[in-house]
Amino acid sequence: MIKDCVIALDLGTTAFKCAPVDEMGLLAEPIVAGYDLDYEDGNVTFEPGRYVDLAETALRGGVCAAHAAGYTVRSIGISSQAQTYIPLDRSGLPLQKAIVWTDGRAVDEAGEVATLIPDFVHHSGFKKPLPELFMLKVRHFARSSGIPLRDVWKFTLLNEFIIFSLTGQVYGDTTNQGMSGFYHITRREWSQAALSYAGISPAQLAEVAPAASLTYPLSPLWRTRLELGAVPVYSCGNDQSCAAAGAGLASTGDFLCNFGTAMVIYALKDNLPDALLDKQIAGISPITGGFFLLGVEDECGNVLEWAHRVCYSGEPFATMMEQALSAPVDTQSLPSVIF
Repeated sequence: MIKDCVIALDLGTTAFKCAPVDEMGLLAEPIVAGYDLDYEDGNVTFEPGRYVDLAETALRGGVCAAHAAGYTVRSIGISSQAQTYIPLDRSGLPLQKAIVWTDGRAVDEAGEVATLIPDFVHHSGFKKPLPELFMLKVRHFARSSGIPLRDVWKFTLLNEFIIFSLTGQVYGDTTNQGMSGFYHITRREWSQAALSYAGISPAQLAEVAPAASLTYPLSPLWRTRLELGAVPVYSCGNDQSCAAAGAGLASTGDFLCNFGTAMVIYALKDNLPDALLDKQIAGISPITGGFFLLGVEDECGNVLEWAHRVCYSGEPFATMMEQALSAPVDTQSLPSVIF
């Protein structure tokens, strides 16, 4: 009996993680390729070539684990942090460092877009425009990089850049782009207002479709590198949406609490709410085709890292978490959560 699997690659903020999976879950321990971001003058960047190296390290480990467990790889699925982007020239080479999603340099642009697109909830799923959004960062690039927009072939999100490296094609998914500011999540199309503001055309963005519905095969170079055939590569949505799918969320009323760089509570919705709280985000669900709603506390990971540095210096992070989870606590009622 032939056993096959999917190689799942998650493009996280401080680590790429990869493992073989099937419909029942993990088939081997994830390979983790960690890295440190570059901080300079208040900006947050990273070398694009290092992203490709990290992806290769993680994918090699995932493929080896699959083969060791007796599985044949049938495809590669990619989930990703949102907003991080890399501009490419007409040769497909990066024009500058990647601008990471946590980079908040587009402050002036956030104020301008708030006036230009007043109903930002139904346009992009945020209560208001944030400096971290891809669309605002592209406008900031146009103003401050010194690189003419006509010299940019594609503005790629991180998942699209890695997929381009693997396949030679620039494509992604509407869940990730629906969080960018460029894709209108209610109309399910590129926003002309956003494109005009940024000064670019749709041709300068990736080809997009609903998550995991658009695919191209691995390029011959990567087939050799990974010792695989022409397996298809899928863009499966943002990291939180893929975590929700993996946890088994299927219908309205299901929700997931996820701890990472940010703490996120993720729920499925049939419709967009009329208004959002400051730390809520809505978007296109790759699970149902409707919408998701998530609440986020973006300093969660920083607090845990601080506790590790102060209280567990020299000890693995896992030791702190194991002790925390094993600590005896009194059973008590949990507060209700309303979405």
